[in-house]
Amino acid sequence: MKYLLMMALLATTLVACGDKDEEKETKKEEKPVELKTEKDKWSYFMGYQASSPLMSAQNPNKAQFAKYKNEFIAGFKNGFREISNEERSTCYQQVQNMLGGSQQGATFNEANAKEGCNCIGLLTASDAYSQFESMGPTKIINVAQLEAGFIDGISEKPKRISDSETQALQMSFQKEAQRLQAEKAAATEAEFKPRWEEIKAIEGIQELEKGIYLETIKKGSGAKPAIGDDIEASYVLRQFDGTVKETSEKLPDGKFQANLAPGSLIEGWVIGFQSMQVGGKYRLYVPSASAYGVEPLDFEIEFFQKGPAGTLAQPRMR
Repeated sequence: MKYLLMMALLATTLVACGDKDEEKETKKEEKPVELKTEKDKWSYFMGYQASSPLMSAQNPNKAQFAKYKNEFIAGFKNGFREISNEERSTCYQQVQNMLGGSQQGATFNEANAKEGCNCIGLLTASDAYSQFESMGPTKIINVAQLEAGFIDGISEKPKRISDSETQALQMSFQKEAQRLQAEKAAATEAEFKPRWEEIKAIEGIQELEKGIYLETIKKGSGAKPAIGDDIEASYVLRQFDGTVKETSEKLPDGKFQANLAPGSLIEGWVIGFQSMQVGGKYRLYVPSASAYGVEPLDFEIEFFQKGPAGTLAQPRMR
């Protein structure tokens, strides 16, 4: 799912792909990295951080991964944009093919390495784009420096910013991002005030934390999940004007698995699912501040099952 789960399929077991001739071409194309402004520096840092899960010491395939980087870089350079549901679903399938399927411990499929690794880079960049788009990427991100940071990170080059400077940049970035998000959220919530009034008037509607509302379409008979549980569900995501934004129908079996924990899912899902019962069908109305900061969202969710951490959702490297 484009927004709910950053790198949902990617960080279970990461592998490398590419070839040495392409590496030479990449070196020719690289331009000198000049970090002149604060915007340049935090863009570079965010790109570097995006590569961290891929080059983590926890990655059991790191040695192989380090030899092949160009598909990741090519995918990342092509991915800083909004990609279609079809393109995203195709990429998820390529990654699954490369990893030998969705099961832990499956054999890595070398034949799908190039396509799968390119897709990892593309999906990583697209997820970053979605986050920055909520604040205005042209305002806070220099795309060339974002790419430069990713290239340095994936190539295991030393970071060009000191740790002390990094901490200051993080604080500055977060402050500016919060300011821009607050401005957008306020404008968006005002625009959709009439729709919120309609939602509040729905018979039996539940008001949850943070202005989130839950409508029960079909009552479930199972237990409610707790923080840390795995969940499996299908979903239809709509904008508040009724436009379908995306669905889970192209995921394997049309189902989405995730761990119900802050940082793994948007706040609206973490809060909302704790009031849902397995076997039920619901509408979850989420303000922008508890979604992606862009606009309020309307999720139609069918909740299939829950389980202890690791039983439904693949573990992800942080």
